[in-house]
Parts: sequence; structure tokens; C-alpha cells
Amino acid sequence: MPEHATRLLVILGASARAAAFSAARASFSPLAIDLFADADLAGFCPTRRVERYPADLPTLLEQMPDAPWMYTGAMENHPEIVDRLATIRPLLGISGRNLRRVRDPFAVGDALRGHGLHTPEVARTSENLPTDGGWLRKKLRSAGGFGIERFEGETSRDASGCYYQRFMPGVSCAAIYIADGDRAVLLGISRQLVGPEWTGDEFRYGGSIGPLAVSAAAYQQFQRIGQALAENFGLAGLFGVDAILDGDQVFVLEVNPRYTASVEVLERALGWRSIELHVDACQGKLPAEGEIPGLAPIERPGPGLIAGKAIIYARRTLTISSAFTERVAAANAQSCDASGGWPTTGDVPHPGATIEAGRPVTTALAAAESMGAVESRLRERIAEIDALRGNLPARE
Repeated sequence: MPEHATRLLVILGASARAAAFSAARASFSPLAIDLFADADLAGFCPTRRVERYPADLPTLLEQMPDAPWMYTGAMENHPEIVDRLATIRPLLGISGRNLRRVRDPFAVGDALRGHGLHTPEVARTSENLPTDGGWLRKKLRSAGGFGIERFEGETSRDASGCYYQRFMPGVSCAAIYIADGDRAVLLGISRQLVGPEWTGDEFRYGGSIGPLAVSAAAYQQFQRIGQALAENFGLAGLFGVDAILDGDQVFVLEVNPRYTASVEVLERALGWRSIELHVDACQGKLPAEGEIPGLAPIERPGPGLIAGKAIIYARRTLTISSAFTERVAAANAQSCDASGGWPTTGDVPHPGATIEAGRPVTTALAAAESMGAVESRLRERIAEIDALRGNLPARE
């Protein structure tokens, strides 16, 4: 962490690593409460692991110094815990009440359509829906695309805690905003790695590459989307919007009202300090769009830095070897020395950690001058990591 970092900030959630590193780049001193407490996070800042997530979070926060806190994914699924935590330490983010509202796909759809914007059709039940795969069954409480599947019929048990959304073809992307409870500024857009075989299954989040240049018409829609959400749901701080880009049309899938996985990608490429923006906005200080360093134009005038990340999931239950952790740490140390603090691998598990099949193992990170080059580097990095994980199955 920077030697001059003095402002304490507690960051909690299922994965706090990216936000903790972002906080340090903005001269904060992060304290992490994390579901995994991975080796790189624990070696970077004081970190507490959550044994029972999210039930243990209030107790752990009480044990932290008297400092404000913010949450990452998937705390949006636990608004009651967010409200309880807000009575313990000052919250930098939106309350449980607003979380419930903005995570309601029907309320979001109504609000956006009221502003002339687009969302896929949604349904509360599967009654009269076709079973040809043209609709998706999605969990009301989920994150990272887990639990999404094509609707091809179901039993009453399948439908518990779910809703239905019409499938939209197009480019999967995510926009990042900063808001002050009333106004929102678009920070950037990234392409999501959802669907490629090398990142995971059809709907699970596999990573991001950005910034993504879009047409003027699409960019204006993204701006209007952020403003409409801020006005209708009182969003404060960083938030993300998952969407499908079909030509010039933007279709909003869902809202992630917190620091999202793609923030560090855009921060690396564009140079702004996301946590500083988040804290200021939660305190009512929202910059104008032209005041944010490195904000990407609609069309990039020439070559610029593109950044990306890809999450590596376990194909079967596995145990992490000490040799794997040591070699990844050595590669990260060399990369950080050369590039000023950006590792090649994030979310590095501790030796001996058991990773269940289908769960994230680690995250590959890369940067280059084009999206194609970043994707190539990510794929190469995944192959290198698989080669290091001698006890893991090779990717096909």
C-alpha cells in the first residue's frame, strides 16, 4: 500500500480483493472482510475471513477499527444485513431499502421503460411461456450469472425464488457509473466475457475487457440509463448495469448497485481512482463528466490501453499446492515491479485450500493496445496457470 495512505476504509463482501487494491491506489488504507481471504489479499492488507457468510459479517465489522465501510458483491442479495451493518459503522453505499427496490427486475423495468429505455420482457411465473429456450430462468438473489439457465420446462420446485426474462442476442456488456443519490455520471463500458467456452458456461460471468467503444446513439442511451436509475432508486457511489448491446440499442438486464468486477478493468485502462470517486459521491460530491481523469470518448481516436480479466473456475474439486501459490506470487512480484502495481494473477488461493467444482480458483489479468490482444494474453495466461496447477485437469 502507498506509504502516505492514512484514510481507513473497511471493504466487505464475497470478494474484496479488487476493491481493496483500488482503495490503496486512491491513498486509502483498506481493511478487508472477505469470504475467501485469499493469499494476495491477506498479504496486502489486514483481512478477516467470513466463516459463515453473511451471518458473521456484523460481528466481524464490530471488531474492525471505527471507520466507514463499503460492500462488494454479492451483498446486494442481503439488504437486511446491509441495514444491520449500517448501524455499526458508517455506510458508503446505498441502504437495504434501496437495494430491495433496485434489485427488483420488475421495478427496474417499469422505471426504465418510463424513460423510453429498453429492457427484455420479464415474467413472474412460467405460465404460458414457450419452452424452446427463448426465455431464461433467473434467480432473484444471485450474482455472477450463477443459476441462470434456459427455460425448457420445470417443476414447482425449480421455480422457487426465480423469475423469467426473455433471452436477448447481442454483445454482453457492462456500464459503470458514479452517482450521488440523484445524478449519475457514466464512467465507461466494458465487454463481458459471457458465453465463450474458454471462460465458462453460457451465462456465468467469466471476465471483462474494456473500455468498449460504442456508437453515439448507444452511448447516449447508457447515459440516460444511469441517470434514470439514480433518480428512481437513489443510487449513491459506484454501480454497474449489465446489458445487451444489439446494434445501437441497449437492453438492460440487471443493476449491480456496488463496486463491480469490471471496475478494476476500466480503472486500469482509463486511470481514474474508483474508490476516491465512490467515497466522494456517497458524501454528495459528484464530479462533472469532463472532470474525471481518463474518461473514454465515444469513439477512441487512436490506440489506447485496453485492460481485461478472466476468472478461472475449477472443473472438479481440487486442492491448491504450495508450488502453485509460490510461482504465481513470484510472477506477480515481477509484473508489479515492471508495471507499477498490476499483477498478472489476482485472487490467489492459500496453499492447501480446497476449491469445489464450479467455484472460482483465481483471476488472470492483462493489458494491451487492443481488445483482441488482451483476449489473446488472457487465454495465454489461463494456459500458463493451468500448467502451474499440476494437480488440476488441463483445459480443453
